[in-house]
Amino acid sequence: MSRASTLPKKVSPLQLVSALNDFGTTNYWAGQDVKTWLEQLNAYQSNPSQFPDGFTTVNSVRYPLAQTDLYGALFEGGFEQLHNLSFSGGTEKTNYRTSLAYTNQDGIVTGKNDTYKRYNFNTYLSTALTRALTASVSVFYNNDLRNSPLNYGSIFRNVVYNGSYVPTGFGTLPGTNESLPYSSPDNLATMETPQEDKSNNLRLFGKLEFAPVKGFKITGEYTFTQNNNSIIEIRNANRYVDPTTFQLNITNPTSSYYKYTSATNVNALNLYASYNLAVSGGHNFAVVAGTNQEAYKQSGYFARREGIITSVVPSLSTSTGTATNDDDFNEYGLSGYFYRFNYAFKNRYLLN
Repeated sequence: MSRASTLPKKVSPLQLVSALNDFGTTNYWAGQDVKTWLEQLNAYQSNPSQFPDGFTTVNSVRYPLAQTDLYGALFEGGFEQLHNLSFSGGTEKTNYRTSLAYTNQDGIVTGKNDTYKRYNFNTYLSTALTRALTASVSVFYNNDLRNSPLNYGSIFRNVVYNGSYVPTGFGTLPGTNESLPYSSPDNLATMETPQEDKSNNLRLFGKLEFAPVKGFKITGEYTFTQNNNSIIEIRNANRYVDPTTFQLNITNPTSSYYKYTSATNVNALNLYASYNLAVSGGHNFAVVAGTNQEAYKQSGYFARREGIITSVVPSLSTSTGTATNDDDFNEYGLSGYFYRFNYAFKNRYLLN
């Protein structure tokens, strides 16, 4: 289980409004008269049963009275699990090892829109093909999916900014009998469609070592890396009651569907040789020379379209509004060459 170790504690509505009154504030920014609000809060403290809804209305202005725990409602805690499996073995000429891992995290934010899943696979094989030639290969694959509440920044700003009088759950839109959820931080975290981030990464590595004579070795290494990423963001025109002004709040007046994909491929080749020679009299020589070649290529695109027809199967093709799109790309190559010469005499003098 995972929980927030420490959460701030907000002052009560009575403490807040009393401070406003002491500061000489006459009208709160949301429209409440401070003296009237303080009178109603004192009445609520004396007999809460008189206000079963947790608020009262005076001169068509709603006065929230009940205290809520915004931090506790948003950060309920979650569950985390991690599973690993590995095995290895080999013979005189061959050895191998393989590991698998699975991670499933339900974050501390309330609901199921704050989750992370990951699968890992890693394997390695090395074998002596001949007395002079050794080969090894390794494969690594990673696949993960992250869901995050939409408008994460606004949710955290509001949970800090709003007072403890802000209601959670459902409320009635003033002047109607329509019951709607409040746009409180916990409701926005659970009722808005989460942002979906997917990625998968593949890394292939191969190595050949050839040692035809004593002291001389040629090494070749090849690495291929592929990274794929995608983001899907769905903004529905959901209706709420604003928990501070108690008016209708439509989070996204214009619904939209957004998708971004990106792919990156990297090819790298290292080829180098080394030679070590020890001569009588304490003379030692070492030479290394090689080359590095690398090619990088990345491309991505995004598309957004407004006017989702249905939130059940949102997509670009099932939207009717304005469409925008763009792409990005980046590629480069590296070519490097290197050498090193070392001379040591009786392990006391070194020339490099």
